[in-house]
Amino acid sequence: MNWHSLTRTLLFIAALAVVAECQAQDRKTSRQLVASYETRYQKFVDAFKASNDTEERLTLINGATADINALFAAYVTEPSIADVLPSLANVKLVDLQPTFVKVIDEHPRQEVRALALLHFAQYSGNNERRKTCEAALGYLQRKYGKLPYRGTTFAKAADESLYFFRNLAIGCSVPPTVGEDADGAVFRLTDYRGKVIMLRFWGNWCPACRQMYGYERELVGKYRNQPFALIGVNSDSREECKRAQKESNLMWRSVWDGGTTHGAMSTIYRIGQWPTIIVIDAQGKIQYRSEGLDEAKLNRVIERLVAEASLADVEISVHAPTQAKPLLSLSETQR
Repeated sequence: MNWHSLTRTLLFIAALAVVAECQAQDRKTSRQLVASYETRYQKFVDAFKASNDTEERLTLINGATADINALFAAYVTEPSIADVLPSLANVKLVDLQPTFVKVIDEHPRQEVRALALLHFAQYSGNNERRKTCEAALGYLQRKYGKLPYRGTTFAKAADESLYFFRNLAIGCSVPPTVGEDADGAVFRLTDYRGKVIMLRFWGNWCPACRQMYGYERELVGKYRNQPFALIGVNSDSREECKRAQKESNLMWRSVWDGGTTHGAMSTIYRIGQWPTIIVIDAQGKIQYRSEGLDEAKLNRVIERLVAEASLADVEISVHAPTQAKPLLSLSETQR
């Protein structure tokens, strides 16, 4: 989790606490709560920005953990607690397990307990606690599976989360991927094994996708003749895909996904936003996923993985056994 994510999360939790306090007490008490929290929060902000020491920053973050868990302890039974749970699923560096467990154990509404279980599982999976993630989702299915959730049920939502963390989370081997490119040729992702792959789900209908064209051209130029491949997965009609490639000089391969945002590859990779970027290492494992472009972070990931792949190529060539010279035949020795 970066600094801005932590800031947003803390502010959101502070707002939640204020809402709950307003419901329970008069405005004067509420204003006192705001003033008290803002003073403590600003001290945290100032100290964090001023610190260049990693250990000191982690200490400050641990202090923030105590603040978050204390706020949840005070407002764990409020209906509005459900609003903050999705924001916590992607938090890292801050131990929020006690927070989720408290909501799961103590909230009076079963749909909020179910929601806490779902987001606790996502939080655990994002923090590489796979067994905890799967256990939470299994319990969710058994205990609250029939409850409605966003037009479906919590059981189906748990199934989707299990699929993602077993097949698409960081460190997972990339799913089998076969299709056709824009020219109708067979495409197999395994043909690119040994290279770092940036898989980019795009459509010319998508303004944010079009804004990436220049960046992608630079990326392809930078890593020319290195173990790197940029591969698009396109959701336009085949004709529109080829037209966009020609007019915008997109001279890298694109898989055609059937002219829809619900094509086979979009379904396999559970794509819900465009553009989505997935980076796969030379061994075929997923190392990065982002909805939208974080250029600085993406550059760092690709640079590191390409360097590792290049080093592996060098080591293979250095240690490859030399071919033995064939023995001379008897007739040749007598010449």
